[in-house]
Amino acid sequence: MSQVPERVRSQWPRTHFLNEVVPDIDGTEVTITGWVHEVRNLGNIAFLKLRDRSGFAQVTLVKDECDAEVFETLTSQQRESVVCIKGLVKSSEQAKMGVEIIPNAIQVLSPAETPLPLGVADKVFADLDTRLDNRFLDLRRPEVHAVFAVRDTILDSCQRQLREEGFIEVHTPKIVATATEGGTDLFPIKYFDRDAYLNQSPQLFKQILMGSGMDRVFEIGPAFRAEKHDTVRHVNEFISIDIEMSFADEEDVMGVLERVIHRMATDIAAKHQDDVEEINQLIKRYNHHIEQENGKINRENKGIKKENKKLKKEGQPLKPFIPLKDKVPPMETVVPELPLPRLTYTECVDIINARLQKMRNEAGDNQVALAAIPADLEWGEDPSLEQFKVLAQEYPGLYYITRWPMSIKPFYVHHYDEEDADPDREESRGFDLMFGHKEITSGAQRVHDLDLLIERISGQGLDPEGFEFYLKPFRYGMPPHAGWGLGVERLMMMFTSLHNIREVILFPRDRNRLVP
Repeated sequence: MSQVPERVRSQWPRTHFLNEVVPDIDGTEVTITGWVHEVRNLGNIAFLKLRDRSGFAQVTLVKDECDAEVFETLTSQQRESVVCIKGLVKSSEQAKMGVEIIPNAIQVLSPAETPLPLGVADKVFADLDTRLDNRFLDLRRPEVHAVFAVRDTILDSCQRQLREEGFIEVHTPKIVATATEGGTDLFPIKYFDRDAYLNQSPQLFKQILMGSGMDRVFEIGPAFRAEKHDTVRHVNEFISIDIEMSFADEEDVMGVLERVIHRMATDIAAKHQDDVEEINQLIKRYNHHIEQENGKINRENKGIKKENKKLKKEGQPLKPFIPLKDKVPPMETVVPELPLPRLTYTECVDIINARLQKMRNEAGDNQVALAAIPADLEWGEDPSLEQFKVLAQEYPGLYYITRWPMSIKPFYVHHYDEEDADPDREESRGFDLMFGHKEITSGAQRVHDLDLLIERISGQGLDPEGFEFYLKPFRYGMPPHAGWGLGVERLMMMFTSLHNIREVILFPRDRNRLVP
């Protein structure tokens, strides 16, 4: 029988996570495990910084007081090797954590190769592609691990709030025969001998469940969009929080949504102050990189300025300056006041256009400045990012936009039919939750009248026969209902202030990335 090498044998039973090694257990024998974060060998004394998911611990080795083999083994370890250490806890005013561990035995469970493809202890900026290519190492960094600790709380808070409000959790199919909203932004797959798609939303199934009498349901699950975006806010696979609620209108589910967000923010503020500090270190490094990039842009703009002086004299069109890259504000745990502000779409159009006119007045004859100002927003159009940024100057936090035009909403969205409805404009009961200029989520009261629903499906160029599985429950008693879908990743970007959606996904999937 072959012997199992010592380095791959089962470890000694762990007695403590590293954050449990505190001065209160001074004199206790412990067994700890983790990754070697760094080693400092000063000759007669050495320090090993050990890391696990809970934090760090200092292992102190005095050469003359330590077993020679233990000293040699520990001080020769490469960063990121996995070890198990037995030792004595000792209070120390010199140690950063107020305590150190004097080792008496070690198991090397898995030595790390060198060099590392990505530094863990290093504080230098690494580009996102390099980090994602080596995500297993990137996730070992405390500031990255903190992002997903916050994400866990967001999901837990959401589930708790929804269950307290009477919602039950469901799971709907992710392999479907029909597009949820029509269109071509779907991933086709082969389902045995039939064509099928990865579902872009649980919308139709949520509505079917309203016809089942379940009354209030929620789902947290993956959704897929085959959109060929390549931006910091778009990916092709994401996690969506969806709810549907019977005997409710859009105002009812807006109330649910803002209470969920309030619960999340409250829990983050209560549980994650250390993680906020870690995430802000990540943001600080990114902003330092942006400063360097903006320095290069400023130098290029100086050249453009000189060139424009020459072009102006010649009566030629001026070259636009290269815009500076935005820094990212630090993460703050602000709990929003409820209820959130509510603006109608029409009010937003008026605010945006008034501000744009003011910007034009201030620009005067400056053609470069005028060229950078967006066009007015026509009623019925979906605002552009630049137009939303103008609105965000007045509403930088969370707010709702309600009563969107019917023309830009899906077929299942109910029209706005209250007494104050504008007779000259087709408004909907659809709403968006915004954070400054960024859309967080959208929702609506749904159409529950069968004839109207068929008319809407046909009106958007779709064949109602292809939706028979969806329409069938509407033939046998469907209550009025409303709901929303909320992308976890967009929500995480709002809470953490991180600039790229890929930062908040363990293994993102976009048009360029399929592994790891």
